[in-house]
Amino acid sequence: MTRSIKLLLGILGGLSATAPMTATMLTLHRRLPAPSRYPLPPREITSKITNGSLSDGNESLLTLLAHFSYGATMGGIYAGVVRRPEHRWVVKGGIAAVIVWAVSYLVLLPVVRVLRPGHEHPPERSFLMIVAHFVWGLTLGGFLAAVLPDSSRGLVGKALRPQRDHA
Repeated sequence: MTRSIKLLLGILGGLSATAPMTATMLTLHRRLPAPSRYPLPPREITSKITNGSLSDGNESLLTLLAHFSYGATMGGIYAGVVRRPEHRWVVKGGIAAVIVWAVSYLVLLPVVRVLRPGHEHPPERSFLMIVAHFVWGLTLGGFLAAVLPDSSRGLVGKALRPQRDHA
């Protein structure tokens, strides 16, 4: 398999994994205590970057676009960096989830002054975001385990394997 196909599959996996992650975030957000129910980080980030200058609808659309783009980018990086991501995918996807959360919320976003560090938010919000990232990482890992050709069950692997003529 070429590196570019593996990268593309990682991007598609990261993109698709962002959907259940987002659903998890929205579901758990509704269950937070009222004082902790302020906008979720993707919305906070978008609002901060745009200085709140967009209409609510446009800000919502840009938030989704940015969140899914980031998930796709991280999926591509994961597929490009992790050796044989289809093997032990639960462990590797879980580790990727923690790394993406930690680098994003403890380093990157605070350094560029877009969001306070994750540990400065209420614990239940940090827990929500960590759980959501686990959903993303496990979904990404499962997706790649299903499609990469090195996997014995992989869809792409089955499609690329030469078929024997049983005549």
